[in-house]
Amino acid sequence: MNKIKILLIDDNPLSLMEGGGNERFIPTFYAGFSNPDYDINAVKNNFELGWLQSPRDVVEFRTLSEMLVQKNGSQELIEKGFVPEIILFDYRLSEGLNKYIDIDEDEYKQIIPTYRMSLELGEKPHRFFDWDIEEEYTENKKTLQTQYPNFTSEQISSLAKVQVKKQIQDKNKTNEPSNFSNPKDDMGCYAGGIIAMQFKEHPCIGTPITSKEGETDISNDALYFEWLLEKDFDNQFGKKYGKKPFWDIVIPNAVLLLRNRIQSLVVKDKITLNLTQLLSWTNANPTIHEKQEREKRIFTFQSVYGVRHLPLDGLFIDVPVNDRDEAIKSWAGELIEIFEWEDYKIASEKSKILLDAYKGELFEHRMKLSELAVRLCNNEYLNEDDWAKLDNLLSEFGVVINKNEPIPEQIAKANLSKKVFDFRNETENFSPQQKRLVVLFTDLRLHLAWQKFKTINQNSTYNPDISKPAYFHNIIGTSCSIVSC
Repeated sequence: MNKIKILLIDDNPLSLMEGGGNERFIPTFYAGFSNPDYDINAVKNNFELGWLQSPRDVVEFRTLSEMLVQKNGSQELIEKGFVPEIILFDYRLSEGLNKYIDIDEDEYKQIIPTYRMSLELGEKPHRFFDWDIEEEYTENKKTLQTQYPNFTSEQISSLAKVQVKKQIQDKNKTNEPSNFSNPKDDMGCYAGGIIAMQFKEHPCIGTPITSKEGETDISNDALYFEWLLEKDFDNQFGKKYGKKPFWDIVIPNAVLLLRNRIQSLVVKDKITLNLTQLLSWTNANPTIHEKQEREKRIFTFQSVYGVRHLPLDGLFIDVPVNDRDEAIKSWAGELIEIFEWEDYKIASEKSKILLDAYKGELFEHRMKLSELAVRLCNNEYLNEDDWAKLDNLLSEFGVVINKNEPIPEQIAKANLSKKVFDFRNETENFSPQQKRLVVLFTDLRLHLAWQKFKTINQNSTYNPDISKPAYFHNIIGTSCSIVSC
């Protein structure tokens, strides 16, 4: 299911928990709304929540994300990791240092992304335990069985788990920096900013949800960190509300920033959009009509992490339902205006010139000359017509032959590039964007030409089925001649 991913960095998000955390210490979309009439289903259906509850969670998340990228590539992180579009972070994280170790139930394994990432990598996460292989747990059980012979096996197991958690917690405290006791505690500021920058080439925004109200409540180092990142986040990083967060307040504000971030990345050529999809939004109502299946109401883009589909009803959750389709149309129009149409026109024209040159008589003659030279190299027989063609081609390309030396070697040494069409001259002053578009248009024209050839010759006795490697070899060769200029 396509959902917008929210990464919550907060050690104690009581306002986002059922009963203020008294019932279950876990944030949920079933609670955390200041307005009881707010459409909770709109949030549950369009957003997915991930939670980093402690500073150590944050460190592990960054480390495991980088390990997944190194192992499988950036695009695998979408499926096997957690690539957020929205990061909500509290500035204070110090309480999470003491609470996190007691949370290792299955419900938390679903919401804390480091668990499934550690499974994928075969790493042992700090928060969750595999009790069947935990050596300290096994040893503690043996000791406890001797100390408390009247205890049941369940009691022994429960007590052993408590001891192991305490041992690991004490070990973690020993390894953690001593200045975590800073009374201003701005760890969440750094955590949110660093993770947001980690995904800066993906539509991702960072929004503080701290109860801190202003500069007097924040360290000078954190204020400087905000300043460093403000341009990366359109001057929104560090904007504080000074009150407890609620989903119906922070999410509408966040999606507005997310749409702005998407536009910014399109301008910077960091993400690729589905132009056909955008045009359908502006030209026809049925593609985004209210009766359309929700799964098809999506915004598609490609970043370094691969293809993502974001639900439109989540991306525009801040807009009233009755006005939403018009808002989507308007936004699509803004994205289309960002496209540099002149680049597409130029690329299409140059692509046609290139393929016309390949289909031209001069290129055909050049290929024939190479064929005859190869036959001579292989000591194959040339009849009278072949020698006549060779003489004509040598004359056409200005190759003067010394009959006392092997002809193929003289042809190989001759500079024939000036005699044929050199496409590099056509794209010498092209921008990288224009060059990429020429490659795309050329590959598309080649594919269409090949499909047309196969259709025309499907009933012919001569119907070669070109292999996939050979097909892509020809395409890549053509593309390289464009990109290398």
